[in-house]
Amino acid sequence: MTTTRDAFEAWFAKRRGAAMLSKSITGGYEWVAAAEAWEVWQAATAAERERCALVCDAKRIAVQDCQGGSVAATFFQDAADAIRRLYE
Repeated sequence: MTTTRDAFEAWFAKRRGAAMLSKSITGGYEWVAAAEAWEVWQAATAAERERCALVCDAKRIAVQDCQGGSVAATFFQDAADAIRRLYE
């Protein structure tokens, strides 16, 4: 499974080169461009996941009053919770 950081580094390396992904002793990126891009990547990823969770919330609300909707509502709630836990 590819981690978020792996995905970022693959994307960044294609655009700026892998050399700029060198890390300091503390684990952060030595190059400011890489460090700032990583911060933006994390914020964008969190925002994307929250939008996905909001879709699940909307689906839960839409189905909860339907016949047999409690099972589906539980599924959508569980999905939204799982998505949000990804970036806690």
